[in-house]
Amino acid sequence: MSNSDAFGTLARAVCERFGVKKVYFARALGNRLHYLGGYGEETYLPPEKAELDEGLWVFYEGAEELPPDQKEELLRVVREAGRRLWQQGKGRGD
Repeated sequence: MSNSDAFGTLARAVCERFGVKKVYFARALGNRLHYLGGYGEETYLPPEKAELDEGLWVFYEGAEELPPDQKEELLRVVREAGRRLWQQGKGRGD
């Protein structure tokens, strides 16, 4: 499975589980972010973001109406799975 596929599969699972419109992952390369993969429909609203690991970021759109405990759960799930992919090297190659 390619980098984009692995992160795209995770993003799709998060969208389906939590009902958010879009989730995507990026890695920091200096001052820029490199897209790793994602899933969902464009909302044209500013995404919320969180750093999952050193250099690994998640962006998500459409979570404005989620209760705080569900947002925390979303980030917990994404942090665990995203770090696992990242550490396995799936997110480190181009």
